[in-house]
Amino acid sequence: MGKSSFFRKHGGEVFSPHPDLRAGFRQLAPAISLAKATILFQEGRPAEGVFMLEGGRARLSLRSAHGRRITFRIVGPGYLLGLAATILGGAYIFTAELLEESRVIFIARPDVLRLLREHSGRCFDVLQQLSAELAEMPLTIVPVQARRRASAISGRRQ
Repeated sequence: MGKSSFFRKHGGEVFSPHPDLRAGFRQLAPAISLAKATILFQEGRPAEGVFMLEGGRARLSLRSAHGRRITFRIVGPGYLLGLAATILGGAYIFTAELLEESRVIFIARPDVLRLLREHSGRCFDVLQQLSAELAEMPLTIVPVQARRRASAISGRRQ
């Protein structure tokens, strides 16, 4: 499966939100330093807010049907973690763990929603990030599902 034209144009890089959106979030909370291996949030837990990486890297992972943790993306500075779940008011759909000491800003859900209500132009920035994540999803999740199916089929043959 080939990459979408968006990702070919952007060198396959994970989308980084618009600088105005990042600046708006920076005004809401200070960055703090967190240690390597810190879990920012866990898959299935209620979304309390968005984490923005100012420095460092994080691993995004899902739990497989067999209980194994599957990494589907590594993200770096500027990335907004937990954005979709926070806006929807649901649960985080993946686990985010820091791979190195990192600087992180946490923006609580009410502050995220207030920022978007007061600065409606930033809603388009959020839409861009969510659309980019959705466009990349088949590139990350579909191969995981295919491996699960292949594993299940080979397990039945034994």
